[in-house]
Amino acid sequence: MSELKRLRDLQGALDGCDELDALVAALAEFSSSAFGLSTSWLYLQRKPTDDAMQIVAVRGRHEEHVRKNLPEVAMAGDAMLIYLAQGKGPILLPTAEAIAANNEAVQRKMQNQALMAAPVIYVGAFRGVIGAGAFLDDATPPLGQDDVELYALVSAMVSAATARITEREFQDERARLVARMVEHERLETVRVLAAGMVHDLRNMLGVVTQSVEMLKLSPLDAGQLADLVPLTEAIDRAQGVCDELLGLGGAAELDVRAIPYRELEERVVRLVEPLLPDHVELVRAEPGFEAEVPVDAPRLVQVFVNLIVNARDALGERGGTIRFSCRTTDGDPSRILTPGPMVVITVQDDGEGMSPNVRDRVFEPFFSTKARGEGTGLGLATARSVVEQHGGWIECQSERGVGTSFSIYLPSQLAASA
Repeated sequence: MSELKRLRDLQGALDGCDELDALVAALAEFSSSAFGLSTSWLYLQRKPTDDAMQIVAVRGRHEEHVRKNLPEVAMAGDAMLIYLAQGKGPILLPTAEAIAANNEAVQRKMQNQALMAAPVIYVGAFRGVIGAGAFLDDATPPLGQDDVELYALVSAMVSAATARITEREFQDERARLVARMVEHERLETVRVLAAGMVHDLRNMLGVVTQSVEMLKLSPLDAGQLADLVPLTEAIDRAQGVCDELLGLGGAAELDVRAIPYRELEERVVRLVEPLLPDHVELVRAEPGFEAEVPVDAPRLVQVFVNLIVNARDALGERGGTIRFSCRTTDGDPSRILTPGPMVVITVQDDGEGMSPNVRDRVFEPFFSTKARGEGTGLGLATARSVVEQHGGWIECQSERGVGTSFSIYLPSQLAASA
């Protein structure tokens, strides 16, 4: 295939990309075909002033090797990266020895056999680096100046596509933040009103509770004592509603401690298993996953219990599967503020799913699809408030006929893998 045909095909693929991962997939296919380099990657700065770049996407034969061993690169002390940050390049390091001469520690860790790298430049400034390489047992392809000149054209095309995608993602994130600010103001108003209401309600509930306890001490027969049970249960439910109201807008303080994910999972499962009928199966994360998450465990446990109970209700009488899973991610570069490595805990069901209109409103306070008297409409609003207090966020995906998933992103403290 001619170089011109390859470039035209690459440009067509880049024009069709809406996500950076798809962009790198197109780059990897081109680099493998044109240069014989098995793996391609994209690193970007979170902010233009950063001295380090985070991996955004990597595709190819050794993508897990690259993702695991080099999730972040520091420019300080790396002659190649400093050169690229000046808008120069591409750079070709055709052998392991050439790579080691630039940065021996990285070459020893990554076991590069050859690489090419070029700057990603848009809005007139350096934003990151694209690269393609051979690793481990890959054959070292014969590369020369013609390949460098071709990669220069590729880097210009990739820079333009990256600018288009990141600008759209930036605008989308900005719109989300504006919407959240508006909603936060609404929640703050609700919180102030709720705090006053809860104060008065708890005073009244205290009087009722004291009266019930006094009745229990009086000479009542078994039937009369049984009549007090629904009243006690109603008081407990009312106290629970008070707690949910205080949870809106972050009114309740958190007691955050780092605990293993498996411990959090076990606490949730112990609570929900008695609530699940035989026709609903709860599938847990694969064994061997180890991570610590800094959380207020009781608050997060309640969040996940609520999500699983909601999933159970969504499955209805026909039943189905609820998946309670966990993974790690390097963060979301499309977000303006991303706290770095994250643990993502997902509750997914294979029920009927939600319409787009319902999905867009699920986090609104007092919004509920349940029948009157069966829900307060505070569960998901409170869940999002609690998650955001932890420095994370919650996402909902749902499709009619497919099911619904809620993914909670939390800052991660990673432990050694078991």
